[in-house]
Amino acid sequence: MRATFFFTLSIAPFACFGCDYPEFTYGPCAFGVAGACGEGKKCALVDVKTGGLGCIKAGPKTFWQTCGTDADCREGALCDPRYGACKPVCKSPSDCQFEIKKGDKTSTLQGNCIEAESATGTAIAANIKHCTSHCEPIGAAPCDFGNEVTCVERLGDGFVSNGFDCAKSKGLAAGAPCGAATDCAPGRVCVVLATKPPRTECALWCDPHGASNPACETNACVGFDPPAYYGETEYGTCVAPS
Repeated sequence: MRATFFFTLSIAPFACFGCDYPEFTYGPCAFGVAGACGEGKKCALVDVKTGGLGCIKAGPKTFWQTCGTDADCREGALCDPRYGACKPVCKSPSDCQFEIKKGDKTSTLQGNCIEAESATGTAIAANIKHCTSHCEPIGAAPCDFGNEVTCVERLGDGFVSNGFDCAKSKGLAAGAPCGAATDCAPGRVCVVLATKPPRTECALWCDPHGASNPACETNACVGFDPPAYYGETEYGTCVAPS
């Protein structure tokens, strides 16, 4: 049996209409420029629908943490309206290199610099860009804040992959029914199983070739159809035998 990704995303919009933004001043400001709005403030995305910018008090949250609006994130970070996590603002991919530590080993992740997207996946404005994390699906680093943020494949028009990225998660455990990629806890993926009738559930990511497997217990680690890759490594999922 092979599993398939469940691509339908059911993510509520993170746009905030009529919000009382702290120290809000609407008008043009230099997005992504440090200090553009003065000490303790940031040039923020205040209208997801139109791409409107404004100076507001910078929030407390840092990269890869959950957010509801851009007011939640610190200066230099944008609340990704599509996936509900603070992302570094950027101008080019060179702004999107991140070091992560795993035990004694330090590695570098190379994310993409993309236009911010609405909850439905449409681009907001060409000058509003943020990094993707290029997170590793099994461990979810750098977006490993408990069960709040998971690592999902970011899909664009026509299901074209834009790599893996951090997303706010509902934290569902393996075996739980799911309706979207973001439902599952870190290290898990929402899959459609070839049962009769078909069903969807959260299942552990794994490496079908064994190099990076978590314990699949009595389940098998099976590949996806078509295959799913992180870098040059094929990934699969732990599912019960049919």
